[in-house]
Formats: sequence, structure tokens, C-alpha cells
Amino acid sequence: MAIIEELKGLAPYPVIAMTEDAHVLLQKAIDKLNSTIGVGGRSYELKIKLFYCYCDLKETVLTIEFLVSSKLQGFFDGFCGAVLSGYLVKKGHKGRQAICLAISRILTEARINNHVNSPVEWKPKEVMRYCTIWNDEKNSVCEEKERFWCGWAVEDREGQPRYLPIADLWISHGKMFATELYDGIKNHVSGEAAPCLAPFNKMIGFLVVNPLTWPPETFKNPVDIYKFFCAFAKNQFQEVESDAKNLAERKRKWNAFLGKIEQYFIKSGTWAKPFKNLPRAPHAYSKTHQSHIKEKSDGTFVNETLITDIPLHITNGEAINLLFFKITSDLNILRAWAEEQCRTIMANYSLRITKAAQGTPIPAGDNILTSLVTFENICATFQNHSYDTDISTLLLKLNKKNESDIQLRDFVYNLGIPSTLSLFSFQCLLVLENTAITQSFLNKFKLYNKHGRLTGFFYENGAYHLYLEEKATYISGRKPRRGARNSRQTLLISAKAAEVINQIITLTTMARNYLRNKGDESWKLLFLGSSSGACYPSRCSAPRWGNNEYKVSTQEAVEQFSKHTPLQRDKLANFISRIRLRTIRASRVVESYILGENSEEASQMLGHKKQRTKLLDSYLPAPIVAYIETRGVRTLQKIIICHALSDSSYLLTATKFDNLEILDAFLKNHLAPEIPATLTDPDGLDEKDISDLEQRLIIRIGVGTLSTLISVAEAVKKSPTPNLIAPTALYWARLADLLVKEIELLHDPLLKSHLVKARAAANPSKIGNLIYEIEI
Repeated sequence: MAIIEELKGLAPYPVIAMTEDAHVLLQKAIDKLNSTIGVGGRSYELKIKLFYCYCDLKETVLTIEFLVSSKLQGFFDGFCGAVLSGYLVKKGHKGRQAICLAISRILTEARINNHVNSPVEWKPKEVMRYCTIWNDEKNSVCEEKERFWCGWAVEDREGQPRYLPIADLWISHGKMFATELYDGIKNHVSGEAAPCLAPFNKMIGFLVVNPLTWPPETFKNPVDIYKFFCAFAKNQFQEVESDAKNLAERKRKWNAFLGKIEQYFIKSGTWAKPFKNLPRAPHAYSKTHQSHIKEKSDGTFVNETLITDIPLHITNGEAINLLFFKITSDLNILRAWAEEQCRTIMANYSLRITKAAQGTPIPAGDNILTSLVTFENICATFQNHSYDTDISTLLLKLNKKNESDIQLRDFVYNLGIPSTLSLFSFQCLLVLENTAITQSFLNKFKLYNKHGRLTGFFYENGAYHLYLEEKATYISGRKPRRGARNSRQTLLISAKAAEVINQIITLTTMARNYLRNKGDESWKLLFLGSSSGACYPSRCSAPRWGNNEYKVSTQEAVEQFSKHTPLQRDKLANFISRIRLRTIRASRVVESYILGENSEEASQMLGHKKQRTKLLDSYLPAPIVAYIETRGVRTLQKIIICHALSDSSYLLTATKFDNLEILDAFLKNHLAPEIPATLTDPDGLDEKDISDLEQRLIIRIGVGTLSTLISVAEAVKKSPTPNLIAPTALYWARLADLLVKEIELLHDPLLKSHLVKARAAANPSKIGNLIYEIEI
């Protein structure tokens, strides 16, 4: 059995078993590799920690002298043996080989940086030799060190692992206390659907930097344990201002954390009972809209529950833009990207099937003739040998033959072999189509039951359904926070969602058959793919993009999304980093609520059992919620239009608009909507009488101005590239549609006659080139 289940379990570990200068040398090597095209983005930071683990197990301290010496090759060979034998980390054969190759590159680069030109060689054909070396050495490994490097994972009731920084605590407070804390958390977290471990991580960090002040004995003493949590509370709140926007949420989380401490450790008798109650924060109640608050670099506070940043303070003009345009626009960008990605991967899959029929499987072996390595033959080989095909070796030969530099991840994508990232676009479309679907729903959703029958997806009574066969034991594919009694669900899904699921089934059939033949129960899951290359397929979870525009996966996403939005570089990277299935759900529900203002429908969209009349509080700041719920926004659909008809119906013809800025200024001068002042002063909302939110918006408009608005609306509707339209143009087009709709509903013959004139005078071709944020 491997010591480490997953490489990411090494992330919290400190750097040990080496000198400071050796660590600096290796880090420089990693930085160099990450910036090198073709070899960057290979999780070197985690893989080198596996090498540190081996050094510690061997009780060897890395120094610069050792790194540049001839002894390093033999030490590396032993490391390869530990990895390839499956002793160090639980990985497939290809994954273990990739680790050895990565460490070889790091060590070689470090030697080159120190003026040593002899490489550290990795020879994949000598697996047996490496394993033999390790078999002679493994009996000398200390069991206590094996325990130290176990990863310290805790699993929630879905079986999702999360990792604690117990290694730091082991070093500062000793094995016994570290294990005691870990066991207390692990035993209770296993029964929770969404455990919050961040406060425990902070407590561990506080203990690690204060080992002498708060030794293990602290928690066995009723007085000292109380003093510790008082000191920890002061540490957590001393830098928080009394009027901080997230203060109430921090108080709530602090009190919840103390409740966990009492439940996990004090009531069980593991720690002493304090001589007085633990120091809870007063007045910790917070409305749900006060959570998920983040301060941006410019000092503004935003709610980040949605894909779209929602500022806590809003100014005139921003409210309507956010509610009627920005949320929908961001969702449209996401949908366009997801649909394109799905089309592409399905086209690549179809191409692989076609080319496989034209090719011949390449015989397995060490001496593959280069002449046999063609795209058609590689397709045929994968169709014949499935995931046992050594795609990386075949690609290496193909690149050499064609003098090309195709990257493995690109080649696998071109073959239509599903990966975590390629399947994420399908997950996005499913959530866009049915917001009752959550990340936990998809993570372990099973198409097949324990008897091997397809029960998770079926057609009945003229509609498609997803069925979650759930019991109180929470086997898989559930929505756990509904509780054991309510987790069994049958979801009615749209034809579009059913099409997406059928595409997923088509893409993953080969992976499913491969796993089934291997006796791997994962074959029953819906989402199956390779984490890298065409390695052993497994359950796919949603990827997490960062906002680092230099990260390889983020660079790929930026390139893909740039086709659908005018956003560029860091702004686009920041937008992409916000994309999660939970933010997609929230955005869709808010969009629907704004258009229909039906909390019952919104609750159904989220899959909630009960209606929540204050549902929107969870997603938007209070001023905007109040604005919507008092129909402040919907007054746009009941506008009082003043008969200010001083302008001519020929105004559009006579006016020259050189760019969108001039057009925008013209419309603002002729239209004067007033947004309630409450939106500009949200901090005073609770103290004010919000009856002023009932006021109607007054828009003064004439025939010429209305014809200009209609022209903008028509130009937007006819645009061949709708995702490149500027927010300003979409805002005016939306307003035009609302105005026209309201005039048509009114019993006012004068207004109706002017609408007829405005439509006749409309000229969308004159506006067509002005509606884009960039010139096209």
C-alpha cells in the first residue's frame, strides 16, 4: 500500500531534509522549467516534495555538494524504484513514470545552474533494475516517518479528501498531540456534508508559531485551554476593523468553530473542559448576503457568490447595468465557450473514429518502427488497445518523424479522449440547463446501479430524467445537504441537457468499458476521464482555474474564452477564476429571479425542498435585494413616459454618431432615468424608510430619441458577433425593448402613433458598427 494517496496531499508539508541553499537551487530549477515551453505546468512543486519525502525516509539531507556530486544518480535510481514499485504514491504506471521524468528534469536543471553538465538520467526501460534497488533498501525505513508522510487527509461523507497541515504541528508539538488533533477532526468530519476546515488550519498555524507559549499540556488544563482560545480569538480579530464588511460573517464562523471544538474534543473528554465558557463573539448574526465578501485591489468590497462581481456600494447607472445586463452577459459568455468546447471535443472524437478505420494498430513493444507512426495508426491503436496505449511514446516518435512539437495534452484533446478539463464544459452546460444540479450531485453521479443496470438516466412519459438512488448511507451522486431523508431525487431535465448527457456517455464509453474489464467500480460513474494525457481513467471533478494568467491551464482557458468576450489578459483571467458550478447556479437563479421575481420558482431551480421568500439575500447585497423586492427595477416595465416631443422624427438621420461614446452621451442627454438614492447609500438602508424605492422611473423621450433606441436594439439583434457587443449598447437595447413593450401595453393613442413614426425612422445599419466594444 502506498504511503501517499494523492500528490496534492503533500501541498501543506514544509520543506525538510535539505539545506536552505539546496532548496533555493531546486526552486530556481523549477521556476526555469515552468517558464519553458513544452515542459512547463507539470506540477513540479508537488513532485519535488515527493522527492523530499524520499530523502527524509532515507534520512538523507540534501546539500548543494550532494546535488552536484556523482552520488546523486544512484540516489535518484533508488527514488525511482520507490515510486515505480507503488510504495511512495498511489498512481498508475504512466503517472509514476511521469514523476520520475519530472524529478530527473529538476535535478538536471539544478546541476546545470551550478555549472555541472552531466544530467541525472531517467531510463524508463530499466524499471526492474530500479525496483530491485528499492527492494534492498525499503526494510530500513522507519515506520514513524511513514506515518509522518501519510498526507493527513480527512474525508467528508461524500468521500472527498481534504488535507490538514498536521506535519507542521508534528514538528512543533510532537507526534502524540498532532495525531490526537488529527483523529478528533477526522472522526467527526466523516459525517459532515460540507466541513469547514479553514479555522482548524488557522489554529494549527497559530500553534506552530507559538510552540513554547502553547505546548500540548495547554489543552489538558481548564484554565490554560480557556486562555489559549482567548489569545487565538484576539489573533483572529485584532486586524479586523469594527465596521469591516465581513465582520458579522467572521463572527458567525468563529462561533461555529468553537462549537466544533466543543463537539470534537471537549465533550469527548479528549481535552479539558474550560473553567468558563469559550469566548464567543457577540452579535454574530449575519444576513446571508453578508457572506462571500471580498476586498478588491482598488479597495472596493464585492460579493463573489456569482460569476459576476457585485459591488456592495452601487452608483447610479450601475444597478440596471448589473441586473439587466452584466449577469446575463457573463452567463452568455460562459455558455458560448462551453458549447464551442463540447462541439470541438465531439468533432475530435468523431475524427478519431473515422481515422481509426483508415489506420492499422501499431504492435506494442520497445522497437516501434517510425514509419508506422501516423495519426491514423495511432487512432487505430487507441481504438484497439484502449488506455493501455502508450500515447506519449507514440507522440514522441510522431513529433520526431514530422519535426513537430505537439504537446501531449493538445494531442490527446485532438484525439477526443476525455479529460477533466474537456468534461468541465459539459458540466457547465448541465448546470446552465438545470440549476438543481450541484457539484456534489455530479461528482459521484452513477449511471449504473450495483446490479449493472442503467438506472441513473432514463426517458419516461415523454421526458428525460436523472435519478439519484440515495440511501441514508450516502453512496454516490447525491445532493447531501438535503439530508438523508430528502437526498433521493428524480430530476426532470430538458432535451438539451439530455443531449449533453448522451454526448458524455458517448465520449466515456471506452473509459467505462476499460474500467469494467479491470474490475474498477468507477465504471458506473457518469464523468470519467484522464487527469493528464491518456492515463488511467478515473472519476472527474471540476477543475479550479486560478487568476494567474501565466499558469498553463489558465493560459489555455484565456485563449479559448477570448473568442467570446472583449475582456483581455488579467481581467479575463480574473473572470475565468470565478467560474465554478456553484457560481454558475447562483448566477442563473438570480437572472431568472430578476426577470420573473418568483421565489418559489427560484427555490425549485436550486432543488430546494421548501420555498424561501428571501432567497435572493443569499446572492446579492441588501440594497439591490430591496430594490428588486420593492419592484424598483420592474418599474422599468411600467414607465411613466412624459410627452416631451420637442425632437423630430428625423433626429437620427440628422445626427452623426462617430463612435459608441458619442451615441451613449446623446442617449443619456435625452433620457433621464432616476435610480433610487438608497442604492448609493446602502450602509444607511436599515435606518431609512425604504418607501422611496416605490417611486417610478421617469424617462423623458421623444420620437427621434426613441427611433435611435430602436435602431440600437435592432442592430444588437442582427449582430453576427453578439458576444463582442459593448455593455453600453446592450443596456440601451434592453431599455428600448422595455419602452416599446410598455408603450404597446398603454392605452395612449398619441404615444402609439409616435412609436409607429419612430419605427419607420429607425436605421439599424447606421448604428451597426458602433455597438461593439472594439472595432471589428
